[in-house]
Amino acid sequence: MYWKDFTLSLHFEENGGHLDLFLDPGEEQELLTFGSSQENLSDFLKGRVVEFEKKRSHRRAYLKYEGSIPEKGRIEIVLKGKYRVDELPISEKVRLKYREGKLYPER
Repeated sequence: MYWKDFTLSLHFEENGGHLDLFLDPGEEQELLTFGSSQENLSDFLKGRVVEFEKKRSHRRAYLKYEGSIPEKGRIEIVLKGKYRVDELPISEKVRLKYREGKLYPER
């Protein structure tokens, strides 16, 4: 059982915002990245299941980065925690919930 870090960030752009979920796969690999609507944040923080869609991988710096991104808006971390690498199915869409600092796939 391997627990790795994740962060959930709000990405603000001119035309609105969205959630970016950055998962550290370990071994200095790029971050696994998933996105969801900003409107899902409240439900997610309450422990409800939210669907995320796979996005292109991001540089490892985004796991801890907050601030401006030239020509792409601004990013702010709203949640940090751990997830189990061996439990998270990596597919185009994943349904996840958050509880007590940890990320869990829907069962």
